[in-house]
Amino acid sequence: MMFFAQRLKGWVAFLWPRRIWQQIFWVLLLLAVVPLVVLGTLLINTSQQAVRTSVLRDHKEIAYRAAGQVNEFVRKPQDLLMTAASIMGVSHADAWRQETAIVELSLRFPMLRRVASIDINGQEVAVSKLGSDKIDRSKEESFLSAREGRPFISSVNIHGTDTPVVTISVPITQWGKVNGVLMAEVDLRGMWDIVDGIHVGTTGYACVVDRSGALISHPNKKMILSHEPLFNTKIVGEVLSGKGGSLEDVDAQGGGWIASYAPVEGAGWGLLIFQSAAEAYAFSKIMKVQAWSFILIVMVAAFIISMALARFMSRPLNMLLDGARRISLRDYDHPLPVAHQDEIGQIMASFNDMTAKLKQVRQAEKLSLIGKAVTSIVHELKNSLVLVDTYIQLLGERYKDKQFIQEFTRVVPQELNAWKGMLQNMGEYARVPYFALDPVDVNVLLKDVALLADHRVKQHGADFVVEEAFGIPPVRGNADKLRQVLMNLLSNALDSMSYAGTVWLTSALRAHPSHAGRLFVVISVENTGEVISPERLERIFEPFFTTKDGGLGLGLAICREIVERHDGFIDVVSGPVKTAFRVHLPLDNGG
Repeated sequence: MMFFAQRLKGWVAFLWPRRIWQQIFWVLLLLAVVPLVVLGTLLINTSQQAVRTSVLRDHKEIAYRAAGQVNEFVRKPQDLLMTAASIMGVSHADAWRQETAIVELSLRFPMLRRVASIDINGQEVAVSKLGSDKIDRSKEESFLSAREGRPFISSVNIHGTDTPVVTISVPITQWGKVNGVLMAEVDLRGMWDIVDGIHVGTTGYACVVDRSGALISHPNKKMILSHEPLFNTKIVGEVLSGKGGSLEDVDAQGGGWIASYAPVEGAGWGLLIFQSAAEAYAFSKIMKVQAWSFILIVMVAAFIISMALARFMSRPLNMLLDGARRISLRDYDHPLPVAHQDEIGQIMASFNDMTAKLKQVRQAEKLSLIGKAVTSIVHELKNSLVLVDTYIQLLGERYKDKQFIQEFTRVVPQELNAWKGMLQNMGEYARVPYFALDPVDVNVLLKDVALLADHRVKQHGADFVVEEAFGIPPVRGNADKLRQVLMNLLSNALDSMSYAGTVWLTSALRAHPSHAGRLFVVISVENTGEVISPERLERIFEPFFTTKDGGLGLGLAICREIVERHDGFIDVVSGPVKTAFRVHLPLDNGG
């Protein structure tokens, strides 16, 4: 578990941006975009569900209204027959009068194609089609059902003229007793007109199935004539059981449909309406596209605003960072601009105050060290002046002494050069000027230093080894100042060698563990001189600490200050085999 946690932490550290404005940008973007996407998704899904529910509800209402129209059409001939049967039962009309009544009925209502009055034994007594043969109806289900007092509607038959026909029979009662049956063939072409007139969009259509599930009305009349079944038998079973509703369905070709259904209660039939789901949800899809387009526009706007805001918010931090870097390079002469009086402005003002106080402290420290240096210089100059004064006084008496003149020309210039060196080091330490940093190729720098130091190394009788690591990227630095540092370290290395040994000048690229794995270019000056004791190692970079006669002890202090102004550091390791001074320069010290 710890292993996976460490791996996850490592990946987060690897992916997390290093620049502060990028971190602010991603935080702002996540805070803006993630809630927006989540909220947009929830709202779109909710609206889609609401649209779906509304479409299914509307389809169900349309199906019930259409079923009511069909039911009204079917009940009309049944009501006509019931009314005629009631009149016949009360009037006790003979066959001729019955025939007159049913002929008039069929003439007034053409949908009643053949109306027949049947006695209790199933024999037709009178028919609306004059001159037609009387038929024995005693075995027919329609007669038997009506004789038992139950009105009957038969299955739909297709007449020879491709006209749908249904047989309706009602009982003729007299004094509460069935004494005959009134039966008629009803033309359902009017029902076809009703169903064909039901339109839902451009793809929607309606159809009707009878109690056996067979199609009796459909826009495609070939399906009726060929007795082709509907693709969804489940819906047919639902509607024939007296249930209504709506649902999403898929046909045999995989196309999506909205199906709604309602029972035609008076006839035991079912009405079904189908519409393409793509058309039914077209508005929903348009709304979804518009919603996501709006969310995308808002996301782009959030992206731009987050980036601008991140840049704006990180600008003071970058200014503070740049100011801190300048202070680390001993540059106290660039105060930060204070544009506002808010918290950021107050921080910048406090930073400027701190910089000014650091400058004062640094100057006081310099003056204190200069005081010590002056004391040391005065002591050195006092002894040297006595020596030079002695030689000058003797010059008038011994100017003809060749040996004296030789000593004079050797000692006096040597002492004057020592004065010059002490004053030059003192002035250089008193104020190491601010210098610009530019890309520096470390290996090229090593070649230049090796060329300059080669003659002196040979004079010392030492071996000189220069090793350049391959593929080291440039660092930001000042080539002249770094060259000064390396020449000083090489000079110290040669001075510490009491015998002819070896001096190494090398470059390498390393990650430093004490700096969070930060990459450094390391330039090492190593030699096989005497071992430096631990006590000297602790103080070796202190100003005015020296073990050389006549030295001020400022060389290594100046080297350390120059390296620190490169945002780097210098250290020393001394062992029985060799001593190494290592200059560490970061790869990103200003990039």
